[in-house]
Amino acid sequence: MSAFGLRQGRWIVAAVALVWAGEAVAQDGATSADRETRAERTDFRETSSYDDVMAFVEAVARTSSTIHLTSFGYSYEGRPLPLVVVGDLDGPGPETVRRSGKVRVYVQGNIHAGEVCGKEAMQMLLRQVAQGEHAGWLDS
Repeated sequence: MSAFGLRQGRWIVAAVALVWAGEAVAQDGATSADRETRAERTDFRETSSYDDVMAFVEAVARTSSTIHLTSFGYSYEGRPLPLVVVGDLDGPGPETVRRSGKVRVYVQGNIHAGEVCGKEAMQMLLRQVAQGEHAGWLDS
């Protein structure tokens, strides 16, 4: 165990809660993983809505075998809170993650409305992972 209580592992589980993002699938067939976020498209004058986020996260999960979408509960409005598990797994369930014996890292995108920097950063990070960037993270 390290000073942080984490065991050495071969992959990272990044639990990304409330990861907001852009459109799902464009008419040209490109997914959101290949697109800019709403913030990027508007020179950071706007941020992504809940619907934007859900469409993006669903699209990213479809484009990468290491990105798994689930939920960790519901908002006050009754909307599912997205949880993205990143790793070489058979699925995002807690038992699957525990059985792996690998390091787990939790990343919170944002908690409250108006805390937009984290959600925009998390969608950009998910896009990068879906495109194969940071692949070495899964080895350490």
